[in-house]
Amino acid sequence: MAKLLSRLLLALFLVLTTTSCSFIFIKMMGINKVKLLEEKQIIRTAKHYKIPTIDLYTLDTAYLSMVLNWDSTKYKREIHDRYQPLQALYYKTNGELVSFHVNCYAPGFPNLQWGEDTIFNTFMPAQRV
Repeated sequence: MAKLLSRLLLALFLVLTTTSCSFIFIKMMGINKVKLLEEKQIIRTAKHYKIPTIDLYTLDTAYLSMVLNWDSTKYKREIHDRYQPLQALYYKTNGELVSFHVNCYAPGFPNLQWGEDTIFNTFMPAQRV
């Protein structure tokens, strides 16, 4: 009985620590408090990686406050997904969200395999979830 209990506890520990949505996972990946970058730093980093400045976007600092103010009884999953540190969101020109990808649903640990199932082979990427 003790052996079974220890195996169950180990299995539970592994599930909790390897899911890409968990706090423990985020800490294990080295994601700490996000620091704000000045525009000059963003442009310098983009040049280093040969990213055209026309393709740079910054998230409004009020984003997380807005998400956390949503009604959690109606939008629990949306709040959870939009609070993740790694996201790719695709919208139509009218503002309709048509495809989203967050770290929670990307397989692989510790290196997330974003395109493992070829969903990024075409544009607009297929929705994983």
